[in-house]
Amino acid sequence: MTGPPVISPTLSGSDFRVLGFDRAGAPVERAQIDAVRALGAPERTDRVTDLLIVSHGWNNDDAEALTLYTKLAESLAAVLAANEAIGSAMSGLRLGLVGVLWPSKRFADAELIPGGAAGLGSREEQVLARIDELREAFDAPAADALLDAAAALVPELEGSPAALESFIEQVRLLVPDSAFEPATEDHDAADLFHELSPDIIADGLADPTLGNPQLEDALLVSRS
Repeated sequence: MTGPPVISPTLSGSDFRVLGFDRAGAPVERAQIDAVRALGAPERTDRVTDLLIVSHGWNNDDAEALTLYTKLAESLAAVLAANEAIGSAMSGLRLGLVGVLWPSKRFADAELIPGGAAGLGSREEQVLARIDELREAFDAPAADALLDAAAALVPELEGSPAALESFIEQVRLLVPDSAFEPATEDHDAADLFHELSPDIIADGLADPTLGNPQLEDALLVSRS
């Protein structure tokens, strides 16, 4: 297991600081706020005059976000060096970068995300409610036992990828095999659900496009 990533105080010549937030949107460390404010302190001869605040998107841990910010700073520095007009316009200004870190990765090691993984929160009750609804949809003798096993895993889903995979395996056993013959053009969702590995299904469950057919179709195309 790897530890928290090392955060550099500069990126491509610009001062760099981070601001971490937890799942409730509260700052993780007061010291980070003070460090950002100190960039513009009047007593500094190299004080920052302008701040660029950037935030990563969904499903990034801190290391992935910092890699993104490093590449962004490199691109920004390259543009400033190559474009005389922009360089002239920024003459006399000192740019500082602030990278926001927030818990966007639902299933991740807690130490990789200071604010904690993006947990299920109130969704735990929603998942349990959906499991209860499924009891009426399946009449196989083993269905209740499988759903009981899946429900027992729900409290562990937030911090345990292994529990998530086991949960998926229990649910997958509820779905009957496809009625279509192999190697035909006909297929149904059961084919895909049985063929995909639990980790791929888990990635799909953690994706914010879930439930939006247009976004899901676009995602499938991009992954094919």
